[in-house]
Amino acid sequence: MSTYCAPRMDDLDLQGLAHGSTWQNTIGAQFVPNLQLTSNRFREIPLQAMRTANRTRDPIAAPGSKWWTVNVSGSMLVREIPAADAGTQALIGWSELQTSGVPTCPLYLKLKWDATEVLVSVGTGVRVSVLVPTITVSLLAPAQNVVENRNERNQSIGIVTPAALTTLVDTVASISVTSAEAPTGTHDARVSLFYTKTNTDIDVVDIPGVGPTATPSNGDYKIPARARKVQFTSSADPGAAGVLFFDNMVDRNLLGNVNNWGRDTSPIVDVPQNATMISVAGTGAPGSTYGATWELEL
Repeated sequence: MSTYCAPRMDDLDLQGLAHGSTWQNTIGAQFVPNLQLTSNRFREIPLQAMRTANRTRDPIAAPGSKWWTVNVSGSMLVREIPAADAGTQALIGWSELQTSGVPTCPLYLKLKWDATEVLVSVGTGVRVSVLVPTITVSLLAPAQNVVENRNERNQSIGIVTPAALTTLVDTVASISVTSAEAPTGTHDARVSLFYTKTNTDIDVVDIPGVGPTATPSNGDYKIPARARKVQFTSSADPGAAGVLFFDNMVDRNLLGNVNNWGRDTSPIVDVPQNATMISVAGTGAPGSTYGATWELEL
């Protein structure tokens, strides 16, 4: 079995991109999707960190900002692997994925600049523009076991499936980054994530000389960076409490809640400006999964 292990993003060299030019890449991946996996455990497929080759500079020689327009789109095929076919699965070539697959991509785009890290759903395609000196782009797969597909039709290096019915995803994504004087994309995007009452994506951080931060509760989740609006969905009744917004996980000052749902869907609500987390702990049945589509401002 060949399992893809992502290198650290800090290890990537900066790619100098001349003004007006475009960097492009295509990458495929095979994985078993996991809706119970929190976003901080998605497997990363690093791509590139970029700065302009001839940077505009201010009088003290600091690099100036440029508009980076990022385009991502892709295709996917979903298969059910029966127990009788358990074992190493074949990778599918890019051309088959692009011509026979559904024109949507289950991967997530991760953008990093300055002190900001933003997660965006690729879905049916996304194009955004960001004004910064340097930008880093990568893709994330909602799984821990991921095999990278570099356009190989290979019978012996795919995911190893267990002796049980398994859903397997093959996908390919094409990404381009253009350096320009003006934006050509939009200033909004969306990311769709899933939550349960028995998990959390907030980590305990042990700071040397200070000690560990507070321990989060199950059902606590970070609000995605740059989120401005959100809509929740679930096939289970969310109950009277609904989804709660808090300022932090220590004081837990309540900033709002979403409990006036219609048929399995909440209204689209504004994210409170000082909120850092949500809690689904007071929602419906223990095993329920709650979806959230966050609207982002970039």
